Amino acid sequence: MEVHSASELDHALGVDPTAVGVNSRDLATFAVDLGSAERLVALVPGGVPVIAESGIATRADVERMAAAGADLVLVGTSVARTVDPDAAVRGLTGVHRMGRPR
Repeated sequence: MEVHSASELDHALGVDPTAVGVNSRDLATFAVDLGSAERLVALVPGGVPVIAESGIATRADVERMAAAGADLVLVGTSVARTVDPDAAVRGLTGVHRMGRPR
C-alpha cells in the first residue's frame, strides 16, 4: 500500500498490509516534504515493512528516513541523473534502520 497522509495510512493499516510505502511527494503539487514522510514512517507499526519514497536524493536523506524507521528507501531520480550510477548507489547504501520498534 502507498500512502501520502495520516488518513491514507489509517486506511492502509486497516487492511493488514504486507508493506507500506510512504510517499513524500504531494501528487497535486509535486512538492516533496521529507518531514511529512518522517512523521508517517514513524507511525507504521513494527512488523510492517515501510518504504520511504520520493525526494530521497542524498545519503543524508537516507539516514534521515532510517532514523525515522524506514526499512527501505526508493531512490530513482538522483541515481538516474548521475554520470556514475554505480557510485551513486554505493553512496546511498549501508545505512541501518534505527527507528520504529518491532
